[in-house]
Amino acid sequence: MYSYKRLAGELCGAAIAVVWIAWALLAPGNMVFLVVAIALTILFGVLAGGLLREDVSYKRITGELCGAAIAVVWIAWALLAAGDMVFLVVALILTILLGVLSGGLIKLSAETKEI
Repeated sequence: MYSYKRLAGELCGAAIAVVWIAWALLAPGNMVFLVVAIALTILFGVLAGGLLREDVSYKRITGELCGAAIAVVWIAWALLAAGDMVFLVVALILTILLGVLSGGLIKLSAETKEI
């Protein structure tokens, strides 16, 4: 059965193509826009995958988005500020915080399923 959640997931998947077409046509070579395009690809991909599941758990989707945000932080550091120690410290701190938040939310979603 087709639902609004499935439609939202498919729209998030389609948004990935829109982001890359916009980057290719508007700002090729622009590193900041490239980081935004990569970040949106990762986050929309995770969101689309979560919404296209049979059993949608918003705690799990939020946890997966927090986990995916770790990759976004490191891509931003690698492309924009490689060698900048302050940004490296920020990236490490965000990795720890987002990892803990991600794991906690995913565990909470598993616990609520069992009840």
